[in-house]
Amino acid sequence: MKLIKAVHLTLVALLFATATTAQTLHIEGMGNAKDIEGFNFFAVPMSLTEQELTPLTMKKAAFSGDVPISKTGLYYLYSTNSQTQMQVPFYVQPDKQGVKLKLTFIDGDPMLNLDKNNKALSAYSLIARNNLRAFWRHSNEMTLGERSAFLKQYYTTADSIIRTYETNEMVSRYIRLWAIMDAYASYLMIPNSTKTSAEAAEKESFLNLCQPDLKLLDTDMALYFQAGIQCLMKVLPPAKGLNERLKTVYQQFKDTTVTRRLTDFIITNYITHYSFKPDSKDKLDDLQQAVHTYRLSADYVQEFKDNQKSISDKRFPAKAHLTDAAGNTVDFSSLRGFYVYIDLWASWCVPCRKEIPHLQRLENELKNPLVKFVSISIDRTESDWKKAVKQLNLHGLQWLNADSSLPKALNIRGIPFFLIYDKEGNLMQYDAPRPSDGDKLKAYLEGLN
Repeated sequence: MKLIKAVHLTLVALLFATATTAQTLHIEGMGNAKDIEGFNFFAVPMSLTEQELTPLTMKKAAFSGDVPISKTGLYYLYSTNSQTQMQVPFYVQPDKQGVKLKLTFIDGDPMLNLDKNNKALSAYSLIARNNLRAFWRHSNEMTLGERSAFLKQYYTTADSIIRTYETNEMVSRYIRLWAIMDAYASYLMIPNSTKTSAEAAEKESFLNLCQPDLKLLDTDMALYFQAGIQCLMKVLPPAKGLNERLKTVYQQFKDTTVTRRLTDFIITNYITHYSFKPDSKDKLDDLQQAVHTYRLSADYVQEFKDNQKSISDKRFPAKAHLTDAAGNTVDFSSLRGFYVYIDLWASWCVPCRKEIPHLQRLENELKNPLVKFVSISIDRTESDWKKAVKQLNLHGLQWLNADSSLPKALNIRGIPFFLIYDKEGNLMQYDAPRPSDGDKLKAYLEGLN
C-alpha cells in the first residue's frame, strides 16, 4: 500500500484591529525545517488588479510578513524553489481578529483544514488536481461524449463539496468559478493529450463540451483567475470584426467590470496584433467607431497611432538601457547573426513566473543553434531581480531594464510579453507566442534558418 507522506505546517494569520480599518494581514508560519528547506514563501490577496507578491521573511523554519487586506477574504499562499512552485487559496473571514491555519501536504497536494470553508477549498483542490491529471493521461482514449461528461464532473464535484461543507456565499461562488476554470484548463489540454491539431480540437467548442453556467461567469470574481479573461472570451458567440465582437460582449454580460475588462482585452489585442499594413486607415476607422459607440477612452485611438509609429521602425529600440548581472551595459546588437526570442518579465509578476518552467523546457529541448533566448526583467531594483534569478534557478542571458524604457518604446502594456527578432536585429513578431503555447512555438523556432 502506498504510503502517503503528510507534512504539517502551522500558519498563523493575525488580523490586527485598530481604531481605523486595518490595511494589512500579518502572517506568521512555522514548519519542519527539513520539509520546507529551499522554499520561499509569498502571499497575495485575490484581486481584480495585478498585485505584487509579498515576500514572507524566512527565519529557519518560520516565515512572516504583512499582506494587503483582501476585501473578499480570499488569498493565495505561494511557495517556490528551484524546481517547483505551488499556490494555495485560503479564506480569512474579514471580521475575524485572528485565525490559525494548518497547511498539510498530501503527496505534494496542499490541504488546509482549519474550518469548513478552508476544508472545502482544499477538498475541491485535491479532487480537481487528480481529475486534471487523469484527463491528461486518458482523454485520448475517450469519445467526444465521454470527454464532455468528464469535464462536467468539475461542476458536480464543486456542488457536492459546497453542500457537504456548507460553505459561505463568497467561498461557494469562488469554488463554482474554480470548477469552470478547471474545465477550461482541461479543455485546453485536448490538442496535446489527444495529439490532434489545435484547429481540429477547436471544432469541439468549449461551450458545447463543457456547457458552463454563463450566469456564474457574469461576475468580476471570474477575473481573479489567471485564465479568467480567456475563458470568458471562449463563451462569446462567433463574430467578425471589432464592433461585432464588442457587441457580443455587451449582449452576453451585464457586470460592468467584466464588460470593461473584456472590452479592454479585445481592443488591446486588436491594436497589438495588427501588423499595420496599407489598410491601417480602415482599421483605425473601425476603432474610432467602437470608441464612439461604447463611449470608450480616446486613449485607445492614440495608442493605435503610437503603436503604428513605433512598430513601423523594426529595429530594436536604441534607447533601451540594458544591464547584465554584473552591472555592465549590454548591447542588443551583440546578438546580430542570431534569431532572438525575448521574454519580458518581472520578479513580482505571477503569470511571468508561471511561464518560466515552460521557457526553460523550450530552451533545453530546442536544437536550432541560430536561436538565442534573452530574459529581460523590468524590476525597478536590481536586488529584487537578482534574488528572483537565484530563487528560480535562471541561467543564460538575463538582462535588466530597470527604467522600463524597452516596454515604453514598444508600447507594451503588460507582462509577460514575448518578442522575436531576426538575425539582422529587426522585429519579426510582436506579441509572439508564449512558451506555454507548446509545440507550435517550438516548431516555429526550429524552422528558422
